[in-house]
Amino acid sequence: MKIGFATDTNILKKNKINDCQKILDVTDVYIEYIEALNKIKSKHELIYYMPEIVVDELLMQKEFSFNQTYKVFEEKYNENSYGLLGELPKNNIKEILAQEKEDYREKYKLIKLEYTAKLMETLVNEALIKRAPFDKSIEGKKTDAGFKDALIWKTIILSKDIDNCDEFYFFTADKAFDEGKGELLNEFKEQHPNTKINIIYIESDGSQRQKTLNFIIDKHDLYKTDVIELYDNNRVKNYFDKIKFVPQDINYYCSEDVNVKLTKVLFEKFENTDFYIDKVEKENDNFNIYCSFRTLKYELNTDINPENKKYIVGNIKIIVKGKKDKYSYVGSEVNKVDFDLGVVDLLRGFSIGVGNIAKEMSKIIKENIINLESFNALKEVQQALEKQNEERNKMLQSISNPVKDIKIPTIADIMKTEK
Repeated sequence: MKIGFATDTNILKKNKINDCQKILDVTDVYIEYIEALNKIKSKHELIYYMPEIVVDELLMQKEFSFNQTYKVFEEKYNENSYGLLGELPKNNIKEILAQEKEDYREKYKLIKLEYTAKLMETLVNEALIKRAPFDKSIEGKKTDAGFKDALIWKTIILSKDIDNCDEFYFFTADKAFDEGKGELLNEFKEQHPNTKINIIYIESDGSQRQKTLNFIIDKHDLYKTDVIELYDNNRVKNYFDKIKFVPQDINYYCSEDVNVKLTKVLFEKFENTDFYIDKVEKENDNFNIYCSFRTLKYELNTDINPENKKYIVGNIKIIVKGKKDKYSYVGSEVNKVDFDLGVVDLLRGFSIGVGNIAKEMSKIIKENIINLESFNALKEVQQALEKQNEERNKMLQSISNPVKDIKIPTIADIMKTEK
């Protein structure tokens, strides 16, 4: 049996895209599992299809994020250039991302959408009648938003490669697909009558990538590798009572003119909602489980009003060894623990381009350890945030209206050309 699946952009999106050196490595869990399945000569063949527009969107977001960071870097360099030797390194992000796309092109089945007059006319008509995935009524109102989603769906619908699959899955965290599932299923069946289609909604909670793969594995009773076994929050949570937090730096929490220190992270009280698994990889005879956490389960060196308590964030590396249900705990490392501090909390709410400003804000607070009103540096950060937000809105507009930004010709232009 040949099983195919594709994922929406929101399934692949990382929590902190600005911190990622490689964007497409989120697909490695799929690729590595497929390779493992092939080695055991399973009766099932699993194929991961990647709409090219999803790849381009992820890389575009990374480029946007990197350029914002580089701009801050460039400004700081120019301010201090009188005391520096050597030239500022050039921005080479376009070439790096282009190479990453080429590297991953060989790892999965890339499906591409051909823009034609007929397709463009269809998309415009479907936008006008609010047909899914344009229909955004689930979000409270009907709009013609969703052009990018429509392009992803049309890529799947018009791909002849998918005809080779007995069953196909499309995973998304966009409720517009779930709301319009009925008409989307019918549209798919018209194009691929011999392929069974499943549209699966999975909430984007940090573990959505693993959930998609486990959904297929459980549905078809496929072989579970050690790595996939360890992509299990319930299993990993059992190791948390063994984790010890030893603060490397003094962390401060600022609220209402009060500065207090973080003294302990209560890992033993963590629940599944406090963390998610980023990656599991094998290293020699051990397995490394990389997790991110965001929690209120910690202690301070003084009492504080619970209403003013802020989340802390950080990363954990858990090391285990063994096979299947006999994995044993070896050790763990905790790092990058910090508080979400007021404005920083807001900054971290943006998914792209603002990580460095948040870190700078946190650094200012730690170094000054004084009332927020007293340091002028906050003004500079606020101005940077406003400027960043303007750029972010431009980018979001370009995503929602790709016809303008990717310079797709109008229907009239195409029809004139074809005539």
